[in-house]
Amino acid sequence: MTQTKPALTVDEMLAITAAHLEAEGRIDVDATLDTMAENPWWEMCTLGVRVEGREAMREWYSRVLPGVMALLTDVRERVITFGDNYLVVEHLIDVNFPDGTNRTCPHIATFYFEDGKLVGERAYTDVHLAQVWSDVLGPEFMSLPGVSPAYA
Repeated sequence: MTQTKPALTVDEMLAITAAHLEAEGRIDVDATLDTMAENPWWEMCTLGVRVEGREAMREWYSRVLPGVMALLTDVRERVITFGDNYLVVEHLIDVNFPDGTNRTCPHIATFYFEDGKLVGERAYTDVHLAQVWSDVLGPEFMSLPGVSPAYA
């Protein structure tokens, strides 16, 4: 008989997600990765990018955290919903863009959990904020090991 691991409680998923987002906010790549399972993945659907594996995720966070987090001036949760081992969060993110403009950007992320850790995240974000992500990743990012088109 196959045993399945019980789903996390909502409180457990919220606590893991809060620790993950707090580490991202501190621009702490190691602490961010510590919240994640052994073989994590991340998809930025707006850019069509999928990042898979610990080393690729380290490279992703090494570029994105310092390049994007410093531009965020406020993050507000609007909606949280959940199911077995996933949590969907809608944010409104206030961004001070490199050109000096300020904009509130909608962002939706689905967090997936496995063995008590975050295993994956799929995000849909405002096109203006996605362009900042694209700029900080650079054109060669898609050629790195563990990085592929999200819908291939």
